Amino acid sequence: MIPCIIPARGGSKEIPRKNLLPLRGKPLIVWSIEQALQVPEIDYVSVATDDPEIGRVATEHGAFFFRRSAESATDDAPSEIVLREWLNCIKEEPEMVVFLQATSPIRQPQDISEAIARVRAGADSSFSTRHIEGYIWRTNHEGVGCITGPRRPRQEYECEHLEETGSFYVFRPETLKLFGRIGPNARPVPQHPLDGYQLDTPADIPLLETLIDVRLGNGKP
Repeated sequence: MIPCIIPARGGSKEIPRKNLLPLRGKPLIVWSIEQALQVPEIDYVSVATDDPEIGRVATEHGAFFFRRSAESATDDAPSEIVLREWLNCIKEEPEMVVFLQATSPIRQPQDISEAIARVRAGADSSFSTRHIEGYIWRTNHEGVGCITGPRRPRQEYECEHLEETGSFYVFRPETLKLFGRIGPNARPVPQHPLDGYQLDTPADIPLLETLIDVRLGNGKP
């Protein structure tokens, strides 16, 4: 059994009621629900929320409503708290868990399937990433330096650089219990460069709506 869990708090400082904000005619949370329901390996979808209205919208679109605790829904509570809370309440321990961030409305269901395949192949977890091209610079109190080394053709790099997008995670239950959403034997799944963007501020709204048109076929998941 492979369930999907989508945490969604009712509160938000930057954008009030963010998880219900309409993007291209759909509440933000609905994009993630519909994408999860398109993944053949996923058996059911749960939305973990402290907000009854979010729970109602979730059930109307094919997900279950899990009422998360107030402690797991604070501004500074890490997602691992609600993930473990939910895992302790379900009746059957799953083969693995798919965790989607509701604030990332653009992802491809096949990428989630690939993450599931990598865990089934032996990884303890898998997560969404984006390739970082070019030279990467680091700044601190001592100044600035290029961590990718001297300039040379891209094909000569000894390793590739990836950014964690936060869009999706897949992990075994024991990995969550011992380490968190990412374990020591994790495997990344690169997304398309335009996927994985998150809704954090009001300035992100027009960008995400444009990307929905480009990457999800004019609002059709």
